[in-house]
Amino acid sequence: MKLLYSPCKPAKAMPPWNNTAVRTEPVLRSAPKALSFLWRGALCLFLMVLVLGACSEEKAGKNPEVLRVAVLPDEGREQLLKRHLPLVEYVAEAMGIGYEITVPANYADLVRIFRKGEIDLAFFGAVTFLQADAAVGAQPVAMRDIDASFTSSFLVREESQARGIADLKGERIVFGSRYSTSGHLMPRHYLNAEGITPEEFFDEVTYSGAHDRTVKWVRDGVADVGVANTSIVESMYGSGEISPDQVRVLWKTPPYPDYVWAVSNSLSEAFIRRLEHAFLSLSVINPDHAVILEKSGARGFLPASKSDFARLLEIATRLSLLEPGE
Repeated sequence: MKLLYSPCKPAKAMPPWNNTAVRTEPVLRSAPKALSFLWRGALCLFLMVLVLGACSEEKAGKNPEVLRVAVLPDEGREQLLKRHLPLVEYVAEAMGIGYEITVPANYADLVRIFRKGEIDLAFFGAVTFLQADAAVGAQPVAMRDIDASFTSSFLVREESQARGIADLKGERIVFGSRYSTSGHLMPRHYLNAEGITPEEFFDEVTYSGAHDRTVKWVRDGVADVGVANTSIVESMYGSGEISPDQVRVLWKTPPYPDYVWAVSNSLSEAFIRRLEHAFLSLSVINPDHAVILEKSGARGFLPASKSDFARLLEIATRLSLLEPGE
């Protein structure tokens, strides 16, 4: 799914023609050999400066007039656009450019289109960010304040007799995507820390592909226990999609860093800095910004760096989740 918006810009005026005579052939006077040698040297130096300047300009990277954005498909399309579209519109307007937003088919598809250079800016989970960075290099721009200390929620139906993880032995568990940080990687990591291997402890292990789907599978009895992004779980409680009478939180994991907005290394440093400034300028004090932040599930944005994900890189490597699949 792709949405496209480009601001209307006035056409650039063409320079007026004039009647000034133009000499088409340069005038070259003879000069002593020493001066001729100096002339040739100066010309060579000038050409070298031009070449080096062109190379420098290439290394500076792109400054797109249309920002191509893709977001992690961790919810349904409607919810994703409701959450991200106001933010993308704000960023594009702040940059004075158009935008194009894409909802990939799945987590692996997000990494694929980033790797192929089809997008400039992506909203990644930690695992997909690490996959993209390992494949072609990705540069973090900003993360929501809540992403610096994120959690996952283990969910059961309200009538479940379970009071802790140990009570779930032999039950059916559903994770989100295999490449979800909050829906798989970190829950599995914390289960392992308790000496639990899901495939041995639970009767059945499945993957829903999205957090909201995981919650609904638990609610509808498709699975006995599910693990989902705590922020999305709370949002579903708030919207009435689920109620505490249907699904309850059994346990929340310790915090860890998760989602991040990151860009392709093909963009210019100046463009990336402007992009970062747009994110970091959002403030709840501004009423318009407050609406955007609320939809994004945040109170502000923070600077982000690869070092924020060093611990998760170790965990993803150990669990063999750095190679994106389908």
